[in-house]
Amino acid sequence: MRSKPSLQQLRDAILLRRVIEFRYRGAVVKAEPRILGRGGRYGAFMLLAWQLGEQGGWQLFRFGEIHGVAILPEPIEARRPSCARLKRQIVEMDTWAIPVPD
Repeated sequence: MRSKPSLQQLRDAILLRRVIEFRYRGAVVKAEPRILGRGGRYGAFMLLAWQLGEQGGWQLFRFGEIHGVAILPEPIEARRPSCARLKRQIVEMDTWAIPVPD
């Protein structure tokens, strides 16, 4: 059974600046969460995060497809390359890491 995370879990991870691990579309993902907000055609919650590992880089994850979130003790890196292209897809920010990614 896949457990659904709460929005508060993702908010906490962002505010604590901690790496998270979760299941997304059948894969285990380890990422640095940066922005939680609403976007897309229907205003669904989305997570903008820097994915770690071989598939590394900025990714947008649909909240409805995220399962089994674990907040890890690892801190997120201070700086990453610009995420402006993906950030534009979030039209209403809910929670974000300081500083806000470019």
